Amino acid sequence: MPISISVFLKLLGKELINPITYLVAFLIGATINVCQGNSIFFSAVPYVVPLFVQGLAKASIKFKNRDMDILCQLPAERQDPAFVTDKDGRIVAAAGNTRTLFKKNNIKKLHDLFGNPEAKTILKATEEIRAEWQTEPLELYSKITGKWYQTKTKTGAGDHILIWLDEISSRKAMDVSFSAIREFSREIINSINELAVKNDIFDRLALLILRQGYQGVFITREDKEANLSGYAFKGKPDGLVKSELIQVPENSSAPVWASRKAECDIYGCVASATKPQSMPQAEFENKHLFNERVKAFLGFAITNYINYAEGDVSIIAFNKQDGIKKFDSDVINTVVNTARSVTHLIDLAVGNNRMLSALEVAEEVQQNLLPKEIPPINGLDIAAKSIYCNKTGGDFYDFLNLSQTPDGKFNLVVGDVSGHGIAAGLLMTTARALIRSRSAQPGTLSQIVSEVNRDLTLDVYDTGRFTTLFYLMVDTQNHRLKWVRAGHDAALLYDPASDGFEELYGSGLALGWDENYQYEENEHPDLTEGQVIFIGTDGIWETFNSTREPFGKEPVKDIIRRNAAASADEIMNEILTALARFRQGLEPEDDVTLVVVKITDDAMPS
Repeated sequence: MPISISVFLKLLGKELINPITYLVAFLIGATINVCQGNSIFFSAVPYVVPLFVQGLAKASIKFKNRDMDILCQLPAERQDPAFVTDKDGRIVAAAGNTRTLFKKNNIKKLHDLFGNPEAKTILKATEEIRAEWQTEPLELYSKITGKWYQTKTKTGAGDHILIWLDEISSRKAMDVSFSAIREFSREIINSINELAVKNDIFDRLALLILRQGYQGVFITREDKEANLSGYAFKGKPDGLVKSELIQVPENSSAPVWASRKAECDIYGCVASATKPQSMPQAEFENKHLFNERVKAFLGFAITNYINYAEGDVSIIAFNKQDGIKKFDSDVINTVVNTARSVTHLIDLAVGNNRMLSALEVAEEVQQNLLPKEIPPINGLDIAAKSIYCNKTGGDFYDFLNLSQTPDGKFNLVVGDVSGHGIAAGLLMTTARALIRSRSAQPGTLSQIVSEVNRDLTLDVYDTGRFTTLFYLMVDTQNHRLKWVRAGHDAALLYDPASDGFEELYGSGLALGWDENYQYEENEHPDLTEGQVIFIGTDGIWETFNSTREPFGKEPVKDIIRRNAAASADEIMNEILTALARFRQGLEPEDDVTLVVVKITDDAMPS
């Protein structure tokens, strides 16, 4: 109580020395004296009473709202929930959606939201940082809301603690999904010949998909008559229930054909739908004419589905428990590509009556995960290629966040996993999956790479392996580059107008060394037409000839300079030709990956 009185008196004192308070009191006092027919200074009472009434009223209001005012110190870009606690974790201020959430769930203390151990962790961390933004936010699960949050805190005036939470439930679910897919990939690569004998790849695949929260799945391949033939699956306590063979004709309107009739991007074709709560089930099923045999086998009302097709494999998964999320298409993408690669290899093994090595499986899976074509992006001419020295390598490149209507913004990554062979190929697959899934979520380039590094480090910490990465965003609308460099060789930017090269450096460890490392985002403004960007892996400059001389970077620069007026594809092929000539017939010792991006749009400033 004495502390509260002290706070109130301080607020009252500030109001009593506020010039505005005196001005208002003077106007009131003067008005009262004049209205009573007296001179303006006839009596002091009309001046003194409003002075103290104002001071007490304003001080009381500020004293009552003193905790709410602290919310104004929170960053403008933060999301709900956001609130203020005292040093013991008691919630003293919350507003808007946060207040509604807390009232609904009777949350009065931090311990109510997260539980005692987690609340103590937050309070302890806040006590340690004192008035500094927390650089390593905690990730905690709230049972009462059923969500994961990244907690960020700052100490306010007195013992107040400002807390705001960013929900990361989707990212956590995504991490779990890709972890399961990585384990699935390892399993099938090491048991390919057993799969060829048992022919149960679809059964294993169905079990993986159902464990992602789906209620049922229909997995098909295109047969010789161009129909889709396959099996539907649903779960039971001790395993799977599998249908008889179901064939869906090419002229069918069943949603399993939807992705093949949808607009496709460079990664494949995807279609999905969710029944609105207000829509009757019959109306949803009339709009989406599910195959009757599939419906009869599943035996439940279908309320959402996602359908993905790649090559001759089509998968449609039904009734995701928590709804279809944006990252689910990336999960299905990876699953379908893996399944397609394995079914192709099983056909090869059976057709040739021979055993397949794990290396052949890893190579097939990896090659199917690389982009199959170059995306059309306004204002850019792009070329890219990976060449592996040992069938399965660690190099990779990928194009990210591409829309159906190109807008001149282009994201790409080039990576190099340490080592060669199966282990490197699997790590490359893991790194690519993490990058693609995290890039589909909001965040800056530095946030994306930092979080990918955290997840990848946890996956490889005991293997000694690592991955270098160059993550680039080309924005032709705003004429700039942004990038993060994680231990990778700097990209080259050539400007034919000045005949000069700039190396796009930036600090950053290779992925896999330090899970808490925070990566730095770099920027280059003033892109102009004709400039050429080159990103490569060390297999280029560390190519050796018969006398063990390295190829180096200068020949790459010379080729770009001489061919700056040519297309990106021509520049790339000139570099590859020069490398082959330099090796003098020797076999390559390392993987080679290169990406060339040329700024071509006439709308760019010149």
